[in-house]
Order: sequence, then structure tokens, then C-alpha cells
Amino acid sequence: VSVGAGNDERRAGARYGGKLGEDATYRIYAKGFSRDNTVSASGASAQDASKKGQVGFRLDWGQGGDTFALQGDAYDGSIDPKIFDDKSISGANLLGRWNKTLAGGSVLQVQAYYDQTRRNYPGMFGEVLDTYDIDVQHRFSPGGRHNITWGGGYRYSHDDVTNSAVLAFLPASRDLTLGNVFVQDDIALTERLKLTVGTKLEHNNYTGFENQPNVRLAWKPNDQVLLWSAISRAVRTPSRIDRDFFVPGSAPFMIAGGPDFQSEKLTAYEIGYRTQPSPKASFSISTFYNVYDQLRSIEPTGGTLVLGNMMEGNTYGVETWGSYGISDWWQLKAGYTYLRENLRFKPGSGDTYGVQAAGNDPAHQFSVRSTMNFANRTEFDVGLRSVGALPNPNVPAYVAFDARLGWHIAKGVEVSLAGFNLLDNRHPEFGALPARSEIGRKIDARILWQF
Repeated sequence: VSVGAGNDERRAGARYGGKLGEDATYRIYAKGFSRDNTVSASGASAQDASKKGQVGFRLDWGQGGDTFALQGDAYDGSIDPKIFDDKSISGANLLGRWNKTLAGGSVLQVQAYYDQTRRNYPGMFGEVLDTYDIDVQHRFSPGGRHNITWGGGYRYSHDDVTNSAVLAFLPASRDLTLGNVFVQDDIALTERLKLTVGTKLEHNNYTGFENQPNVRLAWKPNDQVLLWSAISRAVRTPSRIDRDFFVPGSAPFMIAGGPDFQSEKLTAYEIGYRTQPSPKASFSISTFYNVYDQLRSIEPTGGTLVLGNMMEGNTYGVETWGSYGISDWWQLKAGYTYLRENLRFKPGSGDTYGVQAAGNDPAHQFSVRSTMNFANRTEFDVGLRSVGALPNPNVPAYVAFDARLGWHIAKGVEVSLAGFNLLDNRHPEFGALPARSEIGRKIDARILWQF
């Protein structure tokens, strides 16, 4: 059982589990939270308070070479908007997964799930989305050098939208399917050199077949060092927004989905280095170069803004992460990310909204965290993060400091006090003036009781 409260949020949760005979276990849970409004730079309420409750369960069974898991969740919540009545969100899901070890050591996995999502935004739109999904994987090792995983999946979704005068999805109801087959082979070229090759072939309603291959190479010159590289291709297939979205809800339209909108494409090149020079220290660094094509743009066509694929470009950067155990009770972790974006419109594009529609991201991010677990059952954690400015719309860079002090006051009873964004009263992290909300200083107390 856990309860917590602070200056802008309250939450509670409980989980209970046990055994069902010798081969099965179960657990059930319930949790919820209520969060207050944030404020704008002027101090006015942003009217974005929210609350949510959720319940769920999980069953696990295993015997011999068979394991089975069944889990489900249901939730209900609301968001307080600036106009109209409260937005409501609710849904439920059920997932089953069966694993079986076959003769020769191969493994078969079958997974299926159902998910229902409901959204009701008064004055805007409502939606009920039902999704059914099944996935099958088989892993086996022919000979001594290959480890092959292959399989396929099928997803069927029925999307039913209640349109309004403000916006519409046309048609209001649509059936969507997504099928795939895939294969991947991990090949041990030598004891320390491994090659991974694979591909996934997908089929969707809008663009038909899409191929997504990848190749990876990993080399361990010794037990402490790993060098790796990868080339892969991925796509973002069209969504209903890309093809079926219209503003206002009836003609003549100001904004319209693109009837010929194609998948956005990415080719990613990656190189990485990982080392563990001692049991207490580890470090990794990776670089990437991503090439994008057919990114979404907004093209003026006959007095209507139509979604198109007239943006392209590249991004590149570096990600680093390291950890060091100063002692058995004190550990430090730090990371840094650099990102550079070069996006542009293709010749012939009439988009006047700018490349910021594809994202507004900081060039630099840095974080460091200290974790201390003292012998007197006390924990003290602090974290510092620095996030660079966002270019357009402009959001200033900020530095945030978090801290947490926890006490294990008795067996199974933990009390903690935490503070977030302690360096300033509040600061913006995204959005445009004057409406953007700001993240404020937060103090939170929590009690956890395990019995």
C-alpha cells in the first residue's frame, strides 16, 4: 500500500499477490492520482488539472517447458480544459502470452491482446478505438553459429469517431489492418564477432507493403569492451490524421488530410562503444546519423492546406552515459546528449509553417545523479539536469535539481520526502507564449507499507 501527497498532486495505490497452487501466482492492483492545474508565465491557471484511476490483474503459470501469462487493466480519467466540459479518457485491455520450449531447445511464443480506448472531448470530437492483435515468434539455433528468430503478426483496429463542427475524421468509421512477417539471424562469425541481419515486411491499409531491413555488427575485443555498428530502415505509416483529418467538420475545408500521403522514411546509421573497465565502472558512447525522407508538410492547394510529404533532411548526434560506484553504498551516474537537426522542404513545396512542425528539440541535454544507501536504512538521492533551449517556438534553457530522502522506519514500512525543480519557483519546458504552462517546484511525501 502506498499513499503520497504534495503541493500539486495526490496519489494512492495498493497491490496484493499470492500463489495459486504450486505452479501459478497472481496479483491485483488499484491506483489513482489527482493533479492540480499548472500556471502560465503571468501566474494565471492553465486549466489543465487531471485525475485518473486504474485497476488491473496478472496471472502467471509455469510447468515444465510451458509458461503462460494473462494480464489486464482498466482505467478512467478526466482532464479539465480551458473551454467546454471536462475531457474524459477511459479504456481496458487484456493480454495473454504463451511460451513453450520445444524439442532441440527452440522456443515458441504466441501473444494476443485486445485493447479498447475511449476519448470524449466535448465540443471537439469523441472516439472509440478497438484493437485486436496476435503475434507469433519462433526462435531456434541450427548448427552452432546461427540463432534465428522468425514469425509474424496481424492487427485489426476499428476506429469510430464522433465528429463536430470544429473538426472531423472522414469517413467517421474506418477498419484498419496491419500485417507483418519478419526474420532475424544472429550469426557468430567468431567467438567475439557477431553479425545480425534481419528484415520485417509490413502491409497496411494506406500504402500497401513496406520493407524494413537492418544489419548489425558487434565485436568484443576482450571481456570489458564492446564495439558495435548498425544500419537500419524504418517507416512511419500514415495515420488517420494524415489521410482522414479535416478542419472544419464540413466543406469548404481549411485543412485536409492528404489523399496520397505516403509513409515517412528513415535510414539510420549508428556506431557505439561500451566498456566496463572494472566491476564498479561502466561507460558507453554512441553516434548516429539519420536520413529522413517524405516527412509530413502542409501544402496549400486550391485554398486548402493539404498534408503532404515534402520535407526531408538529416539529424546527427552523440549519446554518452557512465556510472561509477564510489563505494558499496554510493553510486554516481551521468549522461550527455547532443542533437543537431538539418531539415528542409523539397523543391516545389509551398509550406509556410516551417520545419518546426517536425519537432522542436534541444541541442544539448546533460544529467548527473547520485544514489546513497546508508547502513542505517536511510536513502539519499539527488539529481541535476540541464536542458538546452528550444529553437522555435523559443523556450529558454533551464537547469533543474531534484532530491529525495527515504527512511525504512520498520520492516516493510518506508517513508520518503522528495523535492523536484528546487532551483526556481517555476520554468517553461515547451509551448509558445502567452498560453504555455510552466513546471513549478514540487514537494512530495510518500508512505509505502509492505506486509
